[in-house]
Amino acid sequence: PLWFKDKDGFMMSLNDAYEKAFLLPIGMTRADYIGFKDVKIWGPEVADIFEHNDNEAKDLGAASALIFERVEKNILNNYTFYKYPKYVDGILVGVGGIATPIRP
Repeated sequence: PLWFKDKDGFMMSLNDAYEKAFLLPIGMTRADYIGFKDVKIWGPEVADIFEHNDNEAKDLGAASALIFERVEKNILNNYTFYKYPKYVDGILVGVGGIATPIRP
């Protein structure tokens, strides 16, 4: 699963794997998420974790930096999340993310 949020935390895009792994199991689709913040989908507890780590990724200031994130809640606890800042012409435009499944 892959996604991209703008610098203000609004979901701009996500791929089919994200929708299948995270949204469909909770009765949502990408249309419910695109253009909205994490709190709409995940509630304030998880959204606060995501926002904190998004801000850490932005503060790193290097396109190659990664933030590792675990969420001990619902379907999210089966994945590790990697976040990175995205720049265009040296200007921060948002935070991208990749989720990888945790293998037993």
